[in-house]
Amino acid sequence: MSPICTHHSRVQPWECDENEHMNAQFYAARFQQATAEFAAATGLVRPLNSKQRLTLRFHAEAHTEQHLVVESALIEVSPHGYAIGHRLLDAASERLLATSIDQSPWQRQQRHLPSRPFEPRFDAPGIDPNPINAPNTEPDALADGGFASGRIAIAPTNMGTDGHYPHQIYVALFGQGAAISWDVIGLTQDVLQSHRWGGMVVNLSMTILQPLQPGILVKQVSRIVTLRSRVMTIRHDQFNVETGEPIARSVSTGMLVNLDTRRIISLPALSPELALST
Repeated sequence: MSPICTHHSRVQPWECDENEHMNAQFYAARFQQATAEFAAATGLVRPLNSKQRLTLRFHAEAHTEQHLVVESALIEVSPHGYAIGHRLLDAASERLLATSIDQSPWQRQQRHLPSRPFEPRFDAPGIDPNPINAPNTEPDALADGGFASGRIAIAPTNMGTDGHYPHQIYVALFGQGAAISWDVIGLTQDVLQSHRWGGMVVNLSMTILQPLQPGILVKQVSRIVTLRSRVMTIRHDQFNVETGEPIARSVSTGMLVNLDTRRIISLPALSPELALST
């Protein structure tokens, strides 16, 4: 299936973080808007109460006032569901900035759609969101080496007109967990600022296990899965505080960047307890 244009926007200054580029949550927001536009253009019905899996890969940075476009296509069909692929591009140069794959189960009335070949240029292999046995409760996650990394109350006003809570909410909390993970290995904000370094996410794969509901309180537990010379992999689990049920999980890959040269650098071995391996 040939891609169609599903989104146009400019990067606003308030969408950029301390690393001087657009924060990951606003990539997720644009991809979700593109999915909604694609569904409207093709007749796909978006599921409101089913599991979704999203894989994001960041290829280049987006900066303030940059004009962005998204191209989308139905890239994979199976008996169980479908996947929409998105490419986020710089409008002027057509440089690839990020890719996303949004996997959803079929609605019954959609199963007649024909299979379409996967488009290699949309291939954005992420990280399996279940590389380790998934903890089912917050105590399990904490006992497995996790640490509390955020809370958020889900406000009714945050719900979209389509009945979905935006993926941006999940990703913003995942991002908070990533920032705290840098603190855990000794790369505090003071250390990062003094060296003009920045911790950046290059891959993020997430699974939504239960849809967010108005008024619930969500708590997140994060843990560092692997720590190598240039890469940190972090697992995040989000739970309903009242019921203890898991809501979403994510695995992300973080790297350290020199903010002056915009190049990836090696992680310093700051903590003897977290010895780096190559």
